[in-house]
Amino acid sequence: MKPRPATILAELIERTKVAAHELDNAVARRFERMLITVAGGDASMMESTLSLSVIDGLLVSCVR
Repeated sequence: MKPRPATILAELIERTKVAAHELDNAVARRFERMLITVAGGDASMMESTLSLSVIDGLLVSCVR
């Protein structure tokens, strides 16, 4: 085994925080688009194009 740097755990935690923040922002943008669509009075279109999928244990909204 190769020796690991002493900061490996801190770096992993920081990368995980950044990835989680980016995922949160992406989901927030999707929900904002959904709300704009509903506010525009086109709820039937949203229902037909909205699907839910599970990615890595997270429930994520996917708009096609």
